[in-house]
Amino acid sequence: MIDKNIALRDSGDEKTDLFKKAYIYAGNIIDEPGDKQAEQVKACDKIIIDAKNAVKDLLADYPDLQESLLALKHVVTIVPSVTRELFEGDDTTGGIQTWCPYVSEFQSESYLAWVQERLNATGRVNGEDFWWYNCIKPENPFPSYQLDDNLIASRVMEWMKYDKKISGHIYWGVNFWYKCLSYDNGGKYVHRDIWNDPNTFETANGDGHLIYPGGDYALKTPISTLRLESIREGNEDYEYLWLFAQKIEELNASKGTDFDSDAILSKFYTRIYTGVKPKTDEQEFKAVRSELLQLLEKLCNDKDGAIEALNAI
Repeated sequence: MIDKNIALRDSGDEKTDLFKKAYIYAGNIIDEPGDKQAEQVKACDKIIIDAKNAVKDLLADYPDLQESLLALKHVVTIVPSVTRELFEGDDTTGGIQTWCPYVSEFQSESYLAWVQERLNATGRVNGEDFWWYNCIKPENPFPSYQLDDNLIASRVMEWMKYDKKISGHIYWGVNFWYKCLSYDNGGKYVHRDIWNDPNTFETANGDGHLIYPGGDYALKTPISTLRLESIREGNEDYEYLWLFAQKIEELNASKGTDFDSDAILSKFYTRIYTGVKPKTDEQEFKAVRSELLQLLEKLCNDKDGAIEALNAI
């Protein structure tokens, strides 16, 4: 990656940064580790830290690329039953740098307080970070990609990500067209008729497949699902939330105001979810999104009108 990125820079490409959105996920080694694997997790992380430090000087002439390399995330999925303190560490000892718990964990105020504690931890040059994931769990009333869930949940989940400062999402599979038997005994997988049997796991209809095989209908492409379309629309909403925050910063800089984008957006969030439990009133969601976009339009084209509208919230 270093050689490729240097070659791109030398060819005149000043924008491409292969490390900026890269991450390390050693899921085949330490997926959902238990307490007994804490030292293994730390050792794995220390190897990654040492490896980055060993090659960083190759990018000495490209400080922005070097910074991205050193900030490269190491993501570890973490289940509720573990003792979190065993996995806490720093750049000297290793530990979890990017925590990836279940979505449902963020419902608890005590958990949110611990998250903030880790985000404020100083043992890492590049700080700690949070992703989240769903795999069989959680289920409704928490958001999921399962068929039995309300469709709006997969869309609102993207609003939650922006709100909770979640910087990534692990989802274990989009085209798992098998059936899992005896999951608790190591798993046995058999073929299934995906069109008539949604039961990937005993209690998780649709889990692991967001597309269907197009070959059954003589197509050379997969067939999308309503859930996948909902996720895409949620990602577009996320971009609006990000753009809203940027425009608030621009407004404050140009007009001397001191609006807080997080505080403003929180008034919208509470109308469509509580904690990380989505509300299912689709009309209210449409109203919230419409009001947000109207504000964003004013921020882009009518700053004085935006100030008046923001003061009225």
